[in-house]
Amino acid sequence: MSDESTLAPAKQLRRHKIAIVILAVMFVFSLLAIPVAFVIGAVLGTSQVYNQTALGQEVRMVEFFAEYPERYGTLEVEPASSGFAYPFGKVQSQDDYDFLDENLQRMFGDELGKLMMSGGVSVAKKQVPQDPFPH
Repeated sequence: MSDESTLAPAKQLRRHKIAIVILAVMFVFSLLAIPVAFVIGAVLGTSQVYNQTALGQEVRMVEFFAEYPERYGTLEVEPASSGFAYPFGKVQSQDDYDFLDENLQRMFGDELGKLMMSGGVSVAKKQVPQDPFPH
């Protein structure tokens, strides 16, 4: 009987040690989970803000293009990872390009309007008819 009485406290002590180790591991994981969750939340929140900003800009540009379908009907708007939307495509004349540039600066501010026009929109080259019967 003395063997059984000494085993019981040893089993209890081992169970307590295991419980303490499990609690310590859970505590460490919870300490790590808080900053990880914060970082994930910040990244997702920032991404959502960027997407909403680009969507708002896209809507304004598409509405503007719809007002002038003969000038800007072929342009498309693409969101970028920077959180802005950019127009892409070709316009028929330098006047169309300048009018679009002026209006994007009016809608979104000088700096952003210029940035939006910095590479996605170009003036289409006019096809010069060639004489089929050269002299």
